[in-house]
Amino acid sequence: MKKLFVLGCLTMAAQLGSADMFENEREPQAGQVYISGGTLFMGLERERDVKSFFAPSLGLGAQITDQFALELHTALGDSNVSGMNGSDVDIAAVRVDALYKFGREDWRPYIVGGVSRVRYDFDDLPNDTAWMANFGAGVRGALTRKLSVQADGRGFFEPSESRVTPGMTLTLSYALGRPQFRDSDGDGVADAHDACPGTPAGVAVDSRGCPLDSDGDGVPDYRDACPDTPAGVAVDNRGCPLDSDGDGVPDYRDACPDTPAGTEVDARGCPVEAEAPAEPEVIARFELQLTFAHDSSSVRAEDRSQVDRVAQFLREHPRGEALLEGHTDSRGPAAYNQRLSEQRANAVRAYLLERGIDARRITAVGIGEDRPIASNATDEGRARNRRVEVVVTQP
Repeated sequence: MKKLFVLGCLTMAAQLGSADMFENEREPQAGQVYISGGTLFMGLERERDVKSFFAPSLGLGAQITDQFALELHTALGDSNVSGMNGSDVDIAAVRVDALYKFGREDWRPYIVGGVSRVRYDFDDLPNDTAWMANFGAGVRGALTRKLSVQADGRGFFEPSESRVTPGMTLTLSYALGRPQFRDSDGDGVADAHDACPGTPAGVAVDSRGCPLDSDGDGVPDYRDACPDTPAGVAVDNRGCPLDSDGDGVPDYRDACPDTPAGTEVDARGCPVEAEAPAEPEVIARFELQLTFAHDSSSVRAEDRSQVDRVAQFLREHPRGEALLEGHTDSRGPAAYNQRLSEQRANAVRAYLLERGIDARRITAVGIGEDRPIASNATDEGRARNRRVEVVVTQP
């Protein structure tokens, strides 16, 4: 009979719960009442030599908060007395329990404690009653929106005795009525299952009620300025990859992570090497053998045709630029010759300007007596050294 009783309780609870299968809001919620059916196991009770037994049980519970519940259970069973040739004993127990569940998942551990009044009806001995305290721990899991199962191990003891009787309970519970759906932050996830209860209004959340973090960088999407950061990349509080040297290339791609501030870098984050300016191309050279008189920088009329050839060439090559190098012989002090060579180069420059050449295209320098092309020991040699060389270049 007892087995049929237990089987009937389980069947009834399963049928009650099956219609609500796979609902989002799991049982039981604060303020709900639930009924339960199951079994109580008691181990060998040494004070009275009562053997271990299973007893079907029925109960009523009230979920005070989402974590705390009070339950009332009754159980009926029978056993034998060890020392009296198996004498029968009927057992009736009434138990009040307090449960505290941990966590917010569908399967949650709990601790339990309570008090029981147990009546023993012996066939061959006077009847007896006992008040027992019990304590234990177990796990409770939601099967559907209304149906749950819980199992625990306990110890039962009488305050006047020194021994603890081991026990276990297995219970199926069915929640009555519909729970009040409380969603304090309005994200669509009930407070009882919301792992992030303070989510700002309008923020997309996952099934746990936490803001979505698509790239898994620890910064939720609604605050993530870089929502596609690769997995495992360190980010700042904006959700963007760290860029320690501030060169615009994030650290995880930066081959040169310590680039000085303001340095132009390439795609690898390394400084761009400035290209050396190309050397201008020499497109013509002129050696003007001008017959400068001693201590003179004037271009004589008979020498002007040589300078006219330079002017014509520059007109034909508008991108050309002319460097005029003035030279002297070795007579006189070197400093004087230096100044004289500059004057002779500038005399040629002035003549070219008269012929319409842009001043920005002509540079005059003095070399002095440092680069003779003939011996300064003869008049002929010294005359050759008094010259102006023209180098025309083009970018």
